[in-house]
Amino acid sequence: LGIINQSTSLGMMRDMFKDANWESAMEIRLNRDVEGLAKKATGAGKQAKRGVRFLEDLYQAEDDFFKIVAYEKELNRYSKAYFGKSKGELSPEELGEIEQVVANNVKNIYPNYSRVGGIFKKLRRNPFVGNFVSFRAEVFRNTFNTVDLAFNEMKSDNPELRKLGAKRMAYATTYLGAKN
Repeated sequence: LGIINQSTSLGMMRDMFKDANWESAMEIRLNRDVEGLAKKATGAGKQAKRGVRFLEDLYQAEDDFFKIVAYEKELNRYSKAYFGKSKGELSPEELGEIEQVVANNVKNIYPNYSRVGGIFKKLRRNPFVGNFVSFRAEVFRNTFNTVDLAFNEMKSDNPELRKLGAKRMAYATTYLGAKN
């Protein structure tokens, strides 16, 4: 449903190397150097690449873990709000009805690199701004979407969704108040 493998840092790094010529040139150069060292060190370069990939996967897994937990938690909340039962008790039709809603909620209220706007993707190329601008854009997007979702839930005809919205707004307000 597009929730995982959306790491902000790794995605920005990959796109940065794709977008700008000097970054691409540097990536090509580094790859050649690694390949040259690999030939000289009989497999050490391959091990280094595997090590880097392992660390990237580990970072991605940590990022994905929290999104999966959030998805499961939201799925259970919405299952109870819509159908009065836990997610494990839902029929395939009931589950299908709320899966996309829940996935969109998670993608909107958790950092998701694929949703960073075009202007911010362009701004990050500036060496003085870098990836920081995309991170800050995600903070604002997530905060706005959390409050917006809470308002929409509180306006629902479903009393259980109204309760969820009130709790979400209380959490958001507490967070924003503590942050300032």
